[in-house]
Amino acid sequence: MDKIIKTHITKAVSPLVAAVLLIAFTMTVGAILTAWITNFTGAQQEKVEEGQRKIECSYAGIDVRNEFSRLNTSYDPYGSVVIEGYVVNNGLGPISITQVQVYDRSGKGSRIYNLVEPISLEKDESKYVDINITLPYKELKITTDSDLDKVRLYSECEGITALITKPYGGWLGFDTPVTTISQLVLG
Repeated sequence: MDKIIKTHITKAVSPLVAAVLLIAFTMTVGAILTAWITNFTGAQQEKVEEGQRKIECSYAGIDVRNEFSRLNTSYDPYGSVVIEGYVVNNGLGPISITQVQVYDRSGKGSRIYNLVEPISLEKDESKYVDINITLPYKELKITTDSDLDKVRLYSECEGITALITKPYGGWLGFDTPVTTISQLVLG
């Protein structure tokens, strides 16, 4: 009788163990596939967003009205150098200015500096922007206003830039102290 009971128990346990193993295997394969699909779709989403941004940037544009460019080196008690330009979004959508680079009159350029806060322009918007260029100004060892030649503004769209250049009559000065400016950070 003991032999019969052992045979029935062995037959009953084998299908149970097989079912548990089959379920465990299925769950493992499902978890692996879920992780792979999540990573794959995330990567595809990033590519789609990058492609969409490139399409948007193909219609972007900024320009500067240089006859309104001004330079301030005298009103700030901290010795800051501030450039002001009249920037126009001439593209078909919004754009942001994110970086600046300063050039001296010999054509030597500073490294590119990031703005702490981007300067945003909506479609067809134009406005004066005041940018603290003290760090690149000092990097180039510029000592007089006449040694500053131009400031390149970089947008978040690769290749979309604008130049604030010295007007023919020289840099115009500010009439009043500057109270709000976009500060630079090392970038």
